[in-house]
Amino acid sequence: MTSSEGGTSSTTSKLDVLLYTACVVYILYYIVALDRRPRLVCRPGRMQRLISSGLGTFLNAFYRTPIWCVGANFQSVVSFLFQSWQPEVSYRREYLALSDGGRLALDWLNEDEESLPVLLVLPGLCGDSQAYYLRSFMPLVEKLRCPCVVMNGRGRGGLPLSTHRITHMASVGDLAEVVDEVRRRYPSRALLAVGYSLGGLLISLYLINSGEEARIDAALAISTPLHLATAKRNLEQWWNSNFGLLIYMASNLVGHLKDNEDVLRFCEEVNADAVLSSWTLYQFDKTYTAPVFGFKSTEELYESCSLKGKLSRVRRPLLFLLASDDVFGSPETFPEDEIIASPWLAAVVTPSGGHLGFVEGWLFPRLPFYAERFAAAYVRELLRVVQSDGARGLARLGEDA
Repeated sequence: MTSSEGGTSSTTSKLDVLLYTACVVYILYYIVALDRRPRLVCRPGRMQRLISSGLGTFLNAFYRTPIWCVGANFQSVVSFLFQSWQPEVSYRREYLALSDGGRLALDWLNEDEESLPVLLVLPGLCGDSQAYYLRSFMPLVEKLRCPCVVMNGRGRGGLPLSTHRITHMASVGDLAEVVDEVRRRYPSRALLAVGYSLGGLLISLYLINSGEEARIDAALAISTPLHLATAKRNLEQWWNSNFGLLIYMASNLVGHLKDNEDVLRFCEEVNADAVLSSWTLYQFDKTYTAPVFGFKSTEELYESCSLKGKLSRVRRPLLFLLASDDVFGSPETFPEDEIIASPWLAAVVTPSGGHLGFVEGWLFPRLPFYAERFAAAYVRELLRVVQSDGARGLARLGEDA
């Protein structure tokens, strides 16, 4: 054997050892850091017992994402790609005129069912009733036979804007009007709610603002931002993939308003050119969201619409499903003390999952994903409570006994 052949063999051997070592280290990291059970944050009481018994399958099993799909934002992308191929959901649509002249679309399933509680579903900031995660979730809850309605934001779901306002973090009034409309149609039914991202934020803010007067009886908030200043800080980390998510969301919102530019330019509260040239969420919120919704600054807007420090006002069962690596949150701003202090609150925190990701499977993603299965199982448990004890049974979930 020549010296060159010996050198090549030695180099190949070193590369094999390096590759083998890297694989072992990666697998150990996956097992130690990611292959863990979700964590339940909740004080002892009826709420805790309902979750532990009804969702025990999710709490006691290890949460496993595909071994190659461990990055938080990568999970979000994979979730989008896989679920976007699901068939569109077939709804019956109606339009709701809002008190300020705006309007939005309500998309219904199972609306003629005569006895079960009603489920209200809110998609995220850039979504509508055909959002990728709802293509997995809505068929699951349709099988539960309860009436379901998806609230599309203003100008979403193919509906043009009739005023300059879109549905954003301060649009709790829009949700309140939708809740009133659903209650008008089903006055004697319990009303359940599930919200994704912004949808979960709006539901949570509604419950905070309404307190004992809330007309939603129980809710689940998935991938909900709890502290908006933290979300802004994380998204503006230009050196990692968070920044790409920031650009995508900002361009979606700007595109949304460009499609309705004629309405936007009638708005005296904003500089339309500045709004349409925004390329980050902060710029969009500074030039559009804050002035349109009557805030003096984006900081005032973010503080007003953050949940941290206000959750003690909730007086209805509210469960959060969060991923510990969600870019919109951080361990430092997770309100664990607030959640444990209230009998109405609980959170299930997975070891990974990203924002609206929650991809499951060992080697290949397995649909439906964790969040959609979890949400459907929780709705099923709430339906069981109502069928057993009526809406009063949901109110009793806030008791410590």
